[in-house]
Amino acid sequence: MTADVKSNGDAQSTRPAPTMWAQRPQVVYLTFKVDGCKNPKVTFNNNKVEFSGEDSTKKIVYQNNLEFFEEIDPEQSVWSTKGMGVECTIAKKLNETWPRLTKEKTKIHWLKVDFGKWKDEDDTDDEEVGGGGGGGEPDLSQVGGGGALFFWMMAQMGGGIPGMGGGMPDMADLPEVDSDDEDIPELEETEEA
Repeated sequence: MTADVKSNGDAQSTRPAPTMWAQRPQVVYLTFKVDGCKNPKVTFNNNKVEFSGEDSTKKIVYQNNLEFFEEIDPEQSVWSTKGMGVECTIAKKLNETWPRLTKEKTKIHWLKVDFGKWKDEDDTDDEEVGGGGGGGEPDLSQVGGGGALFFWMMAQMGGGIPGMGGGMPDMADLPEVDSDDEDIPELEETEEA
């Protein structure tokens, strides 16, 4: 970490921005977590990315340099400022999953996996699971409101709709159990030694 002095006398420190990453066979997702980033700049090269920006107070300058495991396509890679940082979608040169993000095997303390965006090769597509809502969640906008959701959920659980012969067990056939009828064992007194 270095400190530079701005013209108004305030010290300005330089450090790497906390960064999240995930990959798909075609792309790498990077998010530089700088809330309210001022003067962001992202440069893509054949096998690396360079990021710089300032925090909202302009007292911290962030600089990150990453050399990727394989080559990327700088022309197809894009970035934008969104929400809590600067998000990058980086196109890979070859359509394959990398064993790690960086060329070197060293652990980088400011780099973490973004499990929310991660997808392995053997994962099924979200569209194939659940019929629509993404992530395996049902598209509840298609169900309707009120009691329709209850009946839809019962049908999804395989039990059918109560009172309509959908395979739900008849409650009258279940044995009646009353926990008050059971004997409670007495506490045993222990002798003090």
